[in-house]
Amino acid sequence: MTASASVKAAEPPPPALRKVEIRQDAQQVEVLPTQIFEMMVLPDGDLPEGGRVAVKTPLGEVASTVEALKPPVATVHLEMAGNQVSMGAQTAPAGEDEGADEGDEEGQAQMQAAQGMANASSKMDFDARYDFDVGGGKLLSIAGRSRADMSMGGMANVKTDTKFSLKRIK
Repeated sequence: MTASASVKAAEPPPPALRKVEIRQDAQQVEVLPTQIFEMMVLPDGDLPEGGRVAVKTPLGEVASTVEALKPPVATVHLEMAGNQVSMGAQTAPAGEDEGADEGDEEGQAQMQAAQGMANASSKMDFDARYDFDVGGGKLLSIAGRSRADMSMGGMANVKTDTKFSLKRIK
């Protein structure tokens, strides 16, 4: 006589949808995309020392390289060379250019502001290294540099260059 058995893990039920009530006087509404957890999925398998994974995003390719793996800590190099992201030329809706006559300074200023925003662009890149406790699932430290360049179509430019260093305190 022979016997066999199998066990199959049950899929957890999907989260229940909640109705969001919006009041007339609400200044903001917090909404998360339904795909939020899909956006957090990690690549399958293990990443060995020297291994690299890259993910394309609208802002640029984000790459992670395992520089050292000394159990239980992994040192990972995280970098992104950002794409130039621009809003592109947009046309004003019908009727919005009315009142922008030669002698109307306010209308002219509004048109220039709209044109400047239509040509707005930004670029961001970063280079950081972090230590991660693989066994404990904790970020131990991160240090690096982030640069951003935002342009408002010639009206204003904002450039930031930030160096940062964070360390977990037990």
